[in-house]
Amino acid sequence: MRKDRWIQKTHMRKGALRNYMMRHYGSKAFTEKGTIKLEYLNDAEKNGNAHVKKMVRLAKNLRKIKKRG
Repeated sequence: MRKDRWIQKTHMRKGALRNYMMRHYGSKAFTEKGTIKLEYLNDAEKNGNAHVKKMVRLAKNLRKIKKRG
C-alpha cells in the first residue's frame, strides 16, 4: 500500500527554494510566468549544499507530476 501524504513529511519551507534562487541567481533564473528555469535548477543542484539539493530534486519531481496530471 502506497502512502498518499508523502509530501507533508518533506519538511520544506514554502518559498525557500525561490528565495535561494533569487539571492544566488537574481531574476534571470525565472521565466516571465514566475517559474524557475530548468538550467538554473540543474546548476543549483550541482553547486548547492545538501538542503538545496533536496529542494531542487523535489521541485523537479513536482514538475513531472504537474505535467502528467
